[in-house]
Amino acid sequence: MIEKKFKTKPKETYTALNFLGSGGFGEAYLVKSNKTLKNYVMKSINFELLTEENRKYTINEAILLKKIDHPNIIKFKEVFEVKKPFNQFNIIMEYAEKGDLNKLLQINIEKKIYFPEKLLLDWLCQICAALKYLHFKKIIHRDIKPANIFMNNLNQIKLGDFGISKNLKTYGLASSFVGSTYYLAPEIVDGENYSFEADIWALGVTFYELMNLKKPFRANYPAIYLEIKTKEVEEINSIYSKELKDLIYQMLNKEPSKRPKAGDILNKQFIKDSIRDFISKQNNYKYNNMSNPKTKIDIGFNKKLINKKYIIINKEKKEMDNKIKYNESIRLNLDSLEIKNNYPQKHFDEDKNMDDSYKYDLDRQINIFNSILSGVKTDEEIEKENNILLDTNSN
Repeated sequence: MIEKKFKTKPKETYTALNFLGSGGFGEAYLVKSNKTLKNYVMKSINFELLTEENRKYTINEAILLKKIDHPNIIKFKEVFEVKKPFNQFNIIMEYAEKGDLNKLLQINIEKKIYFPEKLLLDWLCQICAALKYLHFKKIIHRDIKPANIFMNNLNQIKLGDFGISKNLKTYGLASSFVGSTYYLAPEIVDGENYSFEADIWALGVTFYELMNLKKPFRANYPAIYLEIKTKEVEEINSIYSKELKDLIYQMLNKEPSKRPKAGDILNKQFIKDSIRDFISKQNNYKYNNMSNPKTKIDIGFNKKLINKKYIIINKEKKEMDNKIKYNESIRLNLDSLEIKNNYPQKHFDEDKNMDDSYKYDLDRQINIFNSILSGVKTDEEIEKENNILLDTNSN
């Protein structure tokens, strides 16, 4: 029995395109709206197979997703029930075309390729912007890890999977022993009450893993819990700057009160410098020799990183016009026709107008980062200005 009733008919109908995978609470499909022809992810859950606790987690994800809206968080579209042939709960949400960071991490582990620091800083800035927003709204994610951090075709980071997230507005602290084992904060392992600092710890574990291509705590169950509580992490890869390494060490402090908040991280000078670089980029991937404006090139995780300038070669087509170079020279201007010519063509219509959802998110991303750099606006003012603060009293 579903405790909170949702509508039984979707706003739109969808066609399933592909099976994306299964998790603890259900299966995920790539679907296309028959109305707009846009792609989405549908998480489909058979409620009859879930425990009472897991049903609550599923409903919780839908409720939270409806209340949050940020350019670095997977967007909620709608939720509906299907009664036949069984009681099924479907959540429709934004599709991040490039998948999750864990896929890219596994490729780099296999090829023994380290992520460039500038790329990691881009990701860190965006994730911290999302966490600052969530924590301001008293929401703790509780499952930060590479597999729950997604990326779209414009290389925008999207934090997802809010199944075990919790709103601390009423309770102040969390106490449930939930989360992915290798990313659990020491205070959770100890059975203590915990708060937003647990997200910062998990983010530190995530970036340690991205920088060292291995987790900081790697013991098997149940020894992993003792490692998390007592073991000091090994030194982070020497190819990275002292500033970034010191920040990760701070995030992995066993004492929650000594970890930086998401806003503290964004206010560090070297992070602000990275934000400025992010804002000034003309685009994420610039196409060379694209004589045909109708050409479509889909960049996925099956392409090989071959040097620190992010040159990526399409394994299927090795012509020069399929080479893409990372460019960071010109200030981003979303109304520039030059930039529109260089973004992946699938995001534009025949009049070369960027897909509204992409332009909207990029505009908000830049506005939020500019506000962080200015330091003169509160979180609430930033969110209202960008039309992303929802009425916390609404259902």
